Amino acid sequence: MNLLLVFDAIYAEASITRAAKKLGITQPALSNALRRLRDHLGDPLFEREGHGVAPTPEARRLAPGIQTALRSIDRVVSRAEDFDPASGAREFSVIVPDALEPLLMPALLNAASREAPNVTFVMRPLFAAGIEQPLCDKTVDLGFYLEAIDNEDIQSSFVTAMPICVAVRADHPVYRTKESFTAEDLCEAGFVVIDSGLRKMTRIEQAIQARGLSRRVVCAAPRIWSLPYIVAETDLVATVPRVLGEYLAPKLNLKLFDVPFDLPNQDWYMVWHKDFDLDPAHVWLRRQVLALFHDA
Repeated sequence: MNLLLVFDAIYAEASITRAAKKLGITQPALSNALRRLRDHLGDPLFEREGHGVAPTPEARRLAPGIQTALRSIDRVVSRAEDFDPASGAREFSVIVPDALEPLLMPALLNAASREAPNVTFVMRPLFAAGIEQPLCDKTVDLGFYLEAIDNEDIQSSFVTAMPICVAVRADHPVYRTKESFTAEDLCEAGFVVIDSGLRKMTRIEQAIQARGLSRRVVCAAPRIWSLPYIVAETDLVATVPRVLGEYLAPKLNLKLFDVPFDLPNQDWYMVWHKDFDLDPAHVWLRRQVLALFHDA
């Protein structure tokens, strides 16, 4: 990094003496750094011309990329110095799964209104194959996923583990008088489920497969939010995160059961592009999210 700063100063000043003065170092120290840079890159980089130096063709080729990289780092550092939640403005694009929405978004919006009134949010839906690319493209700031993403450009941080429940309508002709939902019920009932891409990643689906059981799938929907609403108006059954079931049960007249076997809670991870690691507004957002899940 220091060597790139030396390159940039010499290129801009066209003089070893002026570059050393600009960087606040002695001329011998700068000459030593330039010698190391020449050895590393295998090119003279700068040659004497009149009272100064001129870049070689290789130096002219390297200069735009080095300047862009240094300016980018400078912008990150400047944001770190300038960002103040109380006055800073930022729009965050966030992929929020239905399962987390009632737990996360109201609390996050309330926290932002208190601490960062100029911060706004655009929520994006979660689709099975659609989270990694927008994160890599940095068109999305933050996402939540069922597993850590195996990509060197994506950072993953565990945020919560949610229990799963079975939801039916409270006046269901079969289950309104039952006290529990059994494995036999699971095999006999008609289910509305999320689409196969996301479903195969869930703990409930993995547990069903491991036990050699099968569900009778009558309808597959693209969003978890759809499941309780369909259940409320039909005789179908759904497995949903308990936080979502409890949020909607009084509104939709639902009855909730425990799943009929021991089941680990469903893990959720916060995911983002590594380039946002030190972005101060992004750091503020991630801290808010972790605090909200910790307090939940």
